[in-house]
Formats: sequence, structure tokens, C-alpha cells
Amino acid sequence: PDYPRNNHCDEDRSGPGSQEISFPHAFYMDAIDYNGTIRIGTQLLFGLEYENVLEEYKLARYAFVDTVIGYNIHGACSRNNHKGITQEDKFRSVSCEEMAAFIERRRSLYPLTLWDEPSYGRLDAWPAELNLSG
Repeated sequence: PDYPRNNHCDEDRSGPGSQEISFPHAFYMDAIDYNGTIRIGTQLLFGLEYENVLEEYKLARYAFVDTVIGYNIHGACSRNNHKGITQEDKFRSVSCEEMAAFIERRRSLYPLTLWDEPSYGRLDAWPAELNLSG
């Protein structure tokens, strides 16, 4: 099955929303599952199953919505204030820390999961193992 491979957001926790990484401006999804997850396993949201698959990954999900929310929290909270520190800035800082911690707890429930299933094009080390020359 196809799904976004935005695992760079999980590898670089210096922050979603940092200058080094970004999301596309639009997402096109067939469906969002329970708790804002997307199905990355071998059973689709509507029950269709692929044949000869690894059973332990059948219902694997990824915290897609929380990853996007975390990205936006980081971006909104990391803007520089050139006027100095105000009471509002102090409140925003605490709120940002609390929101970021909350969303990271939610994301930890459905972490990025990679596994090898070459017959379906899944490689846990992709794209590092991708060799188009040979």
C-alpha cells in the first residue's frame, strides 16, 4: 500500500517546522483512521487484506495528524519576537511547551514503524538500500 514516507519528521526531532524539513502544501488521503492515524499496515481501513503478509504488521498505523499538528506547533512557537519578552510571550512559551509535550505523547502511541516485506515493495532501510544502477 502507498502512504506518505515523511519519516524525516521522526528522525529529526530538532523539530517539525524547522528550516531543514517541511511538509507539502496539500495532503490527499483516502481516509484518516482512529486517533488521526493513517494505516500503514497490510489491512486497509475498509477491511481489504493483501495476501501472504506479515501478520504482526496487519493493523500498523502512524500518527499522521498529530505529526502535522506538532509540525505546526513548532513553527508557530519558534517565531522570533523582535520587541522583547512580554507577559504574552511568557504565556505563549508555557503554552507552547505544554502543547508540544501533549502532541508528542499522542504521537508516541503510533510511532513510525518500518519493516521488510520485499514482495510488496517494503524495505525498512529505504531509500538507503535503493540502487537503481544495478
